[in-house]
Amino acid sequence: MDEFVRNTVASYKIPGLSIAIVSDREVLYTSGYGSASPGVDVKPDTPFLLGSTTKAFTALAIMRLVEQGRVELDAPVERYVPQFRPALAETGDSVQNAQITVRHLLHHTSGLSDAGMPGLTAGAGSLEEELVLLNRIIPDAPPGERYVYFNGNYRLLGLIVERVGGVEYGAFLAEELFRPLSMVSSYAGPDGVEDLAHGHGQLFGHPFRRTQAFRPGAVSSGYLVSSASDVARFLMAALRAGSGDDSGVLDPETVRQTWTPPGDTGEGYAMGWLAVDDPTHGRLLIHGGALENYQSFFCLIPERNIGFAFLMNQGGIMPMLSFNAIRDGLLAIVHGERPDVESTRRPLVLVTGIVLAVVGIGIVRTIRLRSWLSRREHKQRWRRRWGAGIELLWAGFLLLGFIPLMNAIMGDTIGWTTLYGLFPELFLLLLVSICLGFFRGCVKCWLLVRHDRSAERSTA
Repeated sequence: MDEFVRNTVASYKIPGLSIAIVSDREVLYTSGYGSASPGVDVKPDTPFLLGSTTKAFTALAIMRLVEQGRVELDAPVERYVPQFRPALAETGDSVQNAQITVRHLLHHTSGLSDAGMPGLTAGAGSLEEELVLLNRIIPDAPPGERYVYFNGNYRLLGLIVERVGGVEYGAFLAEELFRPLSMVSSYAGPDGVEDLAHGHGQLFGHPFRRTQAFRPGAVSSGYLVSSASDVARFLMAALRAGSGDDSGVLDPETVRQTWTPPGDTGEGYAMGWLAVDDPTHGRLLIHGGALENYQSFFCLIPERNIGFAFLMNQGGIMPMLSFNAIRDGLLAIVHGERPDVESTRRPLVLVTGIVLAVVGIGIVRTIRLRSWLSRREHKQRWRRRWGAGIELLWAGFLLLGFIPLMNAIMGDTIGWTTLYGLFPELFLLLLVSICLGFFRGCVKCWLLVRHDRSAERSTA
């Protein structure tokens, strides 16, 4: 284990990593690797932002209310949040909210999705403010018809926790889950957490520190803070209850429900867990989490009463290579296999090569501007002007049209901030291309104007 993790951390240049492996009765392994902040090593109790693994805790919070008889899974959402009334596409009337139940939200089968959102909603406000934005959504499927992963479902669940529980979402989790499970370094958001591991992005394979934005309106879908030690206690309690032991904090029937996908498929999204039948490793309950500067992964193997988790203080698209390596390696280790410690850096080399090639070509074309007009002297005037105009048009498209085009193709809603957070290499490439494009276009226009004025003086 130690050899694998150290080699992987070094190979992928992971800033900090914390790991826990547990059975239903004891912690089998916990350790920290790398740095939480300058001069501070990662320890098992170092807090990290979780990302979407938060949903496992939100689902349990709802199930606590179900246990207490205060929430019914098949009750309509409007019973607990009467103001929730998204619009229908065809008529503009309010949707039949009675069809959208709490269970639908838990299973991501509500019929709501990012595709139906009229604008970007990252959860920057509160859960109450998020409700206002979610009311503008247009459902794209009847409730219960199909699964679509949508963070808004769990933001609504967080609001239900607050409305029914009578306290803020974080206070409810602290009282009902964190304290009973002795989770002493877990919080609803990073505010006030002094020893939180510093977040990082990655640029061309090298980590760099970045400040992670906290979005209170998304706290119940992705912004809990916890440590490997605390997550270990949570996984142990879940495994114990899942095996039928009712002597712990969690109720066995509740845990079994959160592990069960809807219908008779056997696989699919349960409640805060994704149930999969792996051909090599059998039945798994997994969930990943990703923010701009953090990643996490939870895994339970009920048939073997074992589970593991890891937390990283680095996020983005390229760091997913290290995420996959750690995930697959730990899965092999808990099954008694020897993991592969070699890194697959080919995508990183490819991305780096493409960015350097495009930027290099742009710089060379910029350097050659001094001779551009003389090389186009024999061309017709309109073709020279077109050569200048195309530079400005291309730069303008990259600035104003690239993001909308990506949203149209991918069916998602992203912005420049999101692009920088997830893929800084592409952000840098676009930024340099836009600046060089506008610069070349302006210089070419200036050269053409100067040439035309010189020609007029010569004629005169």
